[in-house]
Parts: sequence; structure tokens; C-alpha cells
Amino acid sequence: MAEVRAAGLLIHQIVEKKIVFLLLQSAFSPFHWTPPKGHLEKNESEMDAAFRETEEECGIKRHQLKLFGDPVPIRYVANGAPKLVTYWCAKLVDPKATVKLSDEHMNYKWADIAEAKKLIAHDTGQILLTKCEEFMRREKLLS
Repeated sequence: MAEVRAAGLLIHQIVEKKIVFLLLQSAFSPFHWTPPKGHLEKNESEMDAAFRETEEECGIKRHQLKLFGDPVPIRYVANGAPKLVTYWCAKLVDPKATVKLSDEHMNYKWADIAEAKKLIAHDTGQILLTKCEEFMRREKLLS
């Protein structure tokens, strides 16, 4: 079975001197929380898909973000098929940016790292948060 490919962004911003991450709650059961992500279209790069999906799912545009760190590949099995999701850590650099959810999601939350780790229950999400934490420490965004 061919590997399904997807891409997304783990977006953060600083609010009241705290780093918070954008998580979206699926409108479909089991109503899980994830960063914006989605499948690659034909002949689309992972990075282009990550930006396109982010804009489609939550209205945040490419120019409102700054990527940092290395891509984080996450592999798992979804619906019986192997899946590769490539994520990038991104900082929201436009203070006027607002979240506008698509029909795929019913809620969003800006969560600090502890809350984000509770909301993203899946092991793969924990790996992503840990990698982004490492990048942020290296960039001196976290102490």
C-alpha cells in the first residue's frame, strides 16, 4: 500500500510573555486536536501543502508566518495505510492575523506547551511538540 503524504505547520505566538501553540479541533469524531495539516495535492511540495492547508483550515497566510528549525517528519498508520506528515515549526509574525476556521474544524485554541501536550494525546503529536520545543530552545525562544 502506498504511503499517504501530508504536511502541516505547528504555529506559535507569544501572548503575555508566554509561548502558545495553535491547535484545531476536528469537526468529526473523535474530535481530536492537531496543528493545521492536510494531504499533498498532485505535484505539490510538502512546504507548499503545509502553507496551503494552513490557509484553508484556519485562514493564516504564508506571509503572516516565519518558519524555523528543520522539517519534522512524523510516520504512523492511519486507516490501515502508512502515512508521512511533514511538519514545520512556524512563528505567527503578523499581530493582526486572525483565525478563521474551515468546516473541517469546530474549535481552535492557543495552548501553552503543557496544555498542548494534554490536548494532542497521540504519540506522534508529542514527538512534534518535543521537536519544536528543542528548536525553540536552540533559537533561545524558550529558556
